[in-house]
Formats: sequence, C-alpha cells, structure tokens
Amino acid sequence: LDATYGPSWRGSPIGLGVSPVDPDLCYASDYGSAYRTTDGGTNWTQVYAENMPAGRVRSRGLNVTGSYGVIFDPFDSGRIILPTTDVGMFASSDGGDSWKHNIAGIPSSWRNTSYWAVFDPDVEGKVWSVWSNCHDLPREKMFRSGKLEQHGYGGGVALSTNSGDSWTMSNAYIPSNTV
Repeated sequence: LDATYGPSWRGSPIGLGVSPVDPDLCYASDYGSAYRTTDGGTNWTQVYAENMPAGRVRSRGLNVTGSYGVIFDPFDSGRIILPTTDVGMFASSDGGDSWKHNIAGIPSSWRNTSYWAVFDPDVEGKVWSVWSNCHDLPREKMFRSGKLEQHGYGGGVALSTNSGDSWTMSNAYIPSNTV
C-alpha cells in the first residue's frame, strides 16, 4: 500500500479489509480516513465524509475515531465540540449538520487526541481543552508500552477565545509532558 490512494491519503493504513466473496472490494482506513476500492485497488474513493463549503465536512456515517464527549456551547445552541481520539477535535456551528477539524493553534505534537473541552459559562467564546500525543489514557496498556518512561507523553491545556475556532497553549506552570 502506498500513495496510490490519492492526495488525501495521509499515511500507512491501520485497517484493511478485503471482501471474502469479492476480492476487488476492499476498505482501508488510516488516522481518521476511510477509503473503498471496487476494482482491486486501482482506484480508491473516500467514504467517510462529504466536503462542503468553507472547509466543513458532513459525515457519511463511517467514522474512524471515537469521541470523549459532546460539549455544547452555553451561549450558542448550534455550537458543539467533539474532543476525539486520534484526530484531535471537531466542531459544528450548525447543530451537528456539518463539522470542521478544529486544531488551529494546537502544537502538532499534541494533535493526536483531545480529551475534553469546557466552555466558560460566564464568558462567551472562552473554551478550555486538554490534549495529548497519546490516545487511550488512562488505559493501563498505554503505560505498559514504555513510551512514558522513554519520552513522556506530550500534551497540555489550550485556551480559545473564539468558541474553539483557534487555540493557544495555556500550560503555564504545567510541564509539557503532564497528560
């Protein structure tokens, strides 16, 4: 498997399935994407989202991630934030009809997982979120891997003043490996 998947293919697949009755039918997934071929791999089509205007997407129902919560903006009933594993965070400004990948300002070394977000109930647009380059915490298997002792898991707290459209690091007095 290589770059023949097209310009939106983002890396080595973490999932690959071939139909047991039709060897030309195959699905592949990577870090947040899903693709299908019906001609044995000659051509691939993404099947996870429909592209919409202004960089927004609408799910086709095949999502390759999990969410840690559904966070509603107390000032805007159409604003929803989904902290997710493996792909960071998505946000909707239209009540969940479409979504945008909301990682602007988050250091690339933190973007794997957003564990939670909290809207400030007193200040419109203010949101706090927590991030890590490691998913599945606090599952014990992530600590047994040895990565914590070798490199530490990076991550921290981020702050948004525009309802999560962009973020700034807010790790004052917190080590960058405190996840």
